[in-house]
Order: sequence, then C-alpha cells, then structure tokens
Amino acid sequence: MKPPTAPRLLAPLALVLLASTALAPVPRAAAQPTTDLTTLAIKPTANRPTITRADKQATAKRQVVAELPGTDTGDFSTIGLTWAGGSTGATPDFEIRLKRDGEWSGWETLETGTGGVETAHDGRKSTDPIYVGESEGVELRTLGDATTKVSDLQLTMIDSPVVESDENPELIAPETTAADNMAPRPGIVSRKGWGADEGVRCSDAEMRDKIDTTVKGVVVHHTAGTNSYSASQSASIIRGIYAYHVKTLGWCDIGYNFLVDKYGTIFEGRWGGVTKPVHGSHATDWNTDTMGVSFMGNYDTASAPAGMLEAGAKVIAWKLDGYYRNPKGKVTLAGKTVNVIFRHGDVMQTACPGRYVTGQMGALRDNVARKMGSGSAMQADWARRGWLGEPTDMETALGSGRKGSFEKADLFQSPNGQFHWIQNSLRSRYDQMGGPTGTLGWPTSNEVTGLTTGSTQNTFTNGRIVWTSAYGSWAIANGINNNYGALPDADRASIGAPRGAEGNGRVSGTRVQRFGGGYYYWSSATGTVPLWGGIERRYAAIGSESSPIGLPTARETNGKVPGARQVMFRDGTILWAKGSGAWELKGGVFYLYRTLGDYTDDLGVPTGTEYSGSKAGSVKQNFTKGRIYWSSGTGARAVYGQIGTKYRSLGEEGSKLGLPTSSEYSVSGGRAVDFQGGKITWRRSDNRITVTYK
Repeated sequence: MKPPTAPRLLAPLALVLLASTALAPVPRAAAQPTTDLTTLAIKPTANRPTITRADKQATAKRQVVAELPGTDTGDFSTIGLTWAGGSTGATPDFEIRLKRDGEWSGWETLETGTGGVETAHDGRKSTDPIYVGESEGVELRTLGDATTKVSDLQLTMIDSPVVESDENPELIAPETTAADNMAPRPGIVSRKGWGADEGVRCSDAEMRDKIDTTVKGVVVHHTAGTNSYSASQSASIIRGIYAYHVKTLGWCDIGYNFLVDKYGTIFEGRWGGVTKPVHGSHATDWNTDTMGVSFMGNYDTASAPAGMLEAGAKVIAWKLDGYYRNPKGKVTLAGKTVNVIFRHGDVMQTACPGRYVTGQMGALRDNVARKMGSGSAMQADWARRGWLGEPTDMETALGSGRKGSFEKADLFQSPNGQFHWIQNSLRSRYDQMGGPTGTLGWPTSNEVTGLTTGSTQNTFTNGRIVWTSAYGSWAIANGINNNYGALPDADRASIGAPRGAEGNGRVSGTRVQRFGGGYYYWSSATGTVPLWGGIERRYAAIGSESSPIGLPTARETNGKVPGARQVMFRDGTILWAKGSGAWELKGGVFYLYRTLGDYTDDLGVPTGTEYSGSKAGSVKQNFTKGRIYWSSGTGARAVYGQIGTKYRSLGEEGSKLGLPTSSEYSVSGGRAVDFQGGKITWRRSDNRITVTYK
C-alpha cells in the first residue's frame, strides 16, 4: 500500500503536495537501507508548442522546450533535474505529473533552484532534490520563452525504501541538563541512525579539509516537496536527498548540516561532527562559517508545525551558545550584513524556506535566545583575554571541567575552576594524548619557559609537554616527569629536552623515552634512570636494555677514579673518563672492580671492552694502569703497577706463571700477586721485582 495520491494544485516555485489527514501504512523494505537512482533523458521539443499555465507568476514561459512523455518506471520517491551549464536564455520552469497506484496526478510545478542551490560539480544547473512520495510513473514538460535554450536535460528518480530501523533510529543522546549556563544538546539522529552510506561521500581527509574556522550564523532552509510523510519515512527521505547531492550533483556529501522533520526529529547532516564548523553546500558563498538547518517539507504551501520549529530552535540554540553568538544580532558574511539566524532567501534568489517559515523567523530568533544561557565562565575568560581568536569548536564539558577550542589556543577550565591555555604544537600533542582524560590529566599552567635553554612547556597533573625548535612538542609523564623535574640543572642540561614519545623498551616490562642528549629508562625493578653523553652512547652500542648489563639502577655519578663518571646497571657498570672514553664492566670483572675500594685508583679506568685471553677460557680487560684477568677456575683478578708490567713482559697468562689466582695483596715489605705457576713480589725499599715459580 502506498500513500494516497495528492490533490492537484499548481503554484509557482514549488511542487505542491499537501499532507493528508491520515497517512496509509508504508511498506517496509529489507533490513539494510538501499538507494537506487535512475536517470532519464528529456528530449527537446522541435515545434515548441505553447500551453496555457495556471501559474500566474511565469506566464511568459509557455513554450514547451523539452518533454518526457508519460512513462511507467520502477518505484521512486524523490526526483531532481539537471541540465547543461551552458544553456542560455530565460531559466526554464518544470511541470510534472506523477503516477501513483495506477492513477496520474495533475500537472504540478517544480522549484528550479536556479540561484538558490549549489551547482553540480561539473557546472551543470539543477533543481533541489524533491520528495514526491511513492510513485511509479512520470511525465514532465520543460517550459520557457523564446530565448530559452536547454541542453542535456536529465531527470533523476531516486528510490529509497523505508527499512525497519527507520522506526527507531540511533540517536546522539541529548544532554539532560544545561552545562555551565549553556543550552543543552538536543537528541540528534546520527548519520548511522538515518542510514548514511559512508562509502559514497568524499574521503574523511577531504571532508576534514572542508571544515571552516567557526560558526558565525545559521541559514534556515526547507527541503520543498511533499509534506505528506510519516515519522518513519523521514530517514528514507534524507537518504534520497543524500544520494541526489552526492551521486547526481557530485557533491562531497549531503548539503545541509542538520535537517528537522515536521515531527520535531533532528537529523545530523553533513559528515564531520555535530559540534564542528562543518562547511556545507546549501548557500554558495554563504556556506562559509555558517550552519545550514533545513526543515523537511514545503513551507511555502503549508504552515510550519510548532514541534518542528521548537526542535529547530533547540539545535540552533545549542550550536550558537557553543560558539558564543548572539541569536538576535547581525553578522557580515560574503560582503552582506544579515541576521545571525537568516533565511536562505535573504542572501539568494529563492523562496526558501517558504513563506510560512519566513513568517516565523522573528519568533524563532526569540525562542533561540530564550533557550541560550547568559554566557559561561569560559566565555567570560575568553573575552577577557582577547587574543585567542574565534571559537573553532563548541565549548564542551569534559568530566568535571570544560574545554574551548579557539583559533590560537585551546582553553581549559579544570575541575578546580582554574583556566589555562595551550597553543601551537603543544595543544596538538595534548589532543593526541587524550587531553584532560588522557595520561597527562588537566593543565596546571599556561605555556611558560621550560627547564632547558630554548624550551617552553605546559605542565599538567601527571606530567608536562615540552617544545623546542629542534624536536617539536613531546610529553613527559609520570615517573620520568618526576625524575626530570628533580634533576640538577647541569644534569638536565646534559640530557636535554624530549625528542620522542615514551614507549616500550626492547625488554618486556621496560619503558624508554629519547631526549636530545640521551634516554630515560624505567622498569618496576630499577625505577627511572636517565643516561646521557658517552655512557649512553656506549650503552646503545652494546644493545641498551637488552645488553648483558641490563637496565641502569642509578643516574650518573663520579667514579672511584678522579675525573671518571660512572653509571651502575643491574649486572654491570659503564665508566667514562676523558681520553679513555666509556666502557662497560660486566660479570666477574665488574664484581671484582666493585670490591677493589682504595686500590681502584691503582688500576685506573677501562680503556676497552673485555676480550679473550691467550689461554683457553680466559678473558681480560685493559685499564689505564693495568688489567683484570678472569677464568672460571681462577675468578677475576687485578694486576697493575710494577707487578703488572713484569707480568706482561713475561707473556702474561701464556707464560709459565699462567693466570693470576689472587689480586695484589700486602706482604712484609711490599706487595705480591699469586699465579697458577708461581708468584710475583714487589719490594718497597728498592722497587725490586722477584718472580718465583712453583
């Protein structure tokens, strides 16, 4: 069963189909929305016959310049006409007859939309998409005067059946109460809710490029077409408009930002987010920095329902409140000064939004003003600062705080009521990290001078974001942030500013962050430790946290040898000294070095990494004043000074002495070292060296 045939009634600039008092049930289609388009060519009329028109406003346009004979078609419910942009002369009018349930209607006039809507992507002219109700046949004639020349005229018919989900579409939930003295968001049927096929519009990247700077005004439209539709048909009507705008006209998306049906249901229109200043395609030059709201129906022929106007006022109040606009003020757009809430016909040659909505514009502005608050605390702070620029997104609630986005910075009102701003790449990084609900928490400062030369920073509950010209903006959070803030100035200057994000290390359970002069390392067992300079570079060369010495356990300090610097690791150490560089100690060599105490200075600092000795299974490591030798049988032993010199002259572990079995120790009158094959003794009184073999 289809809706009953509309009565015959002609009027200029609109397709007139009046609502019936009772609507017949609408058949339900498949579970998933489908939208089919059919295009028919309208052939020129050779003899251009003259007809009598009931339309008193266009009596000069009586020549039939092109026509489509009565044609049975498949089902359709929305139509639109396009023709070549190079057509000349007087703009044509169009009259149409529709076949419904086997019966033909009388002739009805279509709104051309010329000068009232965007042109197609290829420059073709067009009518609006017009919902005509369930139909299965069409007859059309194109009317002009002696100057009218129309070429490549095409009729598009769109079939967009109702589906079961249209009965209860998905909502962007309304706010139950106004936040911070602002109009609450009304319930809005999402794009998913009305069945938008996201695969046919332009890409997300292209759509983001179309987002404007701000919202300065609201353009009020109507969709024209029949007012005879049920609440469950609204979503299917919008799908038809969407298909015409995208597939026929070649626009990136549906033209309007919001649509409101006669029952007071609000629908999300163009993609990009309901809070954003999304650039629409509904009023040519007046698309920029405006929001297009279209009332669904023809309000040149029917009164505007109170529920529809009330819903329109709610969505307009919510949006204008969020952008700090005066609903009863004036604004200059595209060189023309208009009301902040203005008619489509105020800026273009069109009857849109119809005389019955036009008559309600003053009341609509008053209603919007009543629904808006007297101004939020953030709005007052924004106005007081004076430099943040226009709002670029709506002020929104975040937990117990609020956020406002502006041209030059984001402004945050923390739960404690304090306001702080974040700008440039610091705010981009903060957004990337989830803002106040992310890792860093709420801001605790404006942008200030950072802790290293040439840096700036914002601080947060759980960290900071630091900017430098060399590395951009990077966050430091939690334990790394606490350690970084507590470093002595000289050490912080050594590690520098962050140059990357904190991330997982090479070993499970570790976290690592790169800085200009080094790295931070963390694990639950070792805590947070910074490395920089030569020690960090040597650590990186041997595999960092996956190296044999493991993670650092304490930051860099003075070594036991004067002039040396040292970092302790879980299974070793790295020592640095001028002239010898940075080298790691590990295993038995490291454990011996750690126990040498006062004798460490006698051995000096390492001059290289450990290497294999000449005796199988042995290793040794060179120091500035000696060596440490190790084997599984003898352990690690230090040999240095004159005893070391003598041992090396004899051939070290390859000699008859073999490997040392002790480090140097005191004997009567001197010092000695035991070896597998003997002993070397030094006598203090005359520096005599004695070698004794077993």
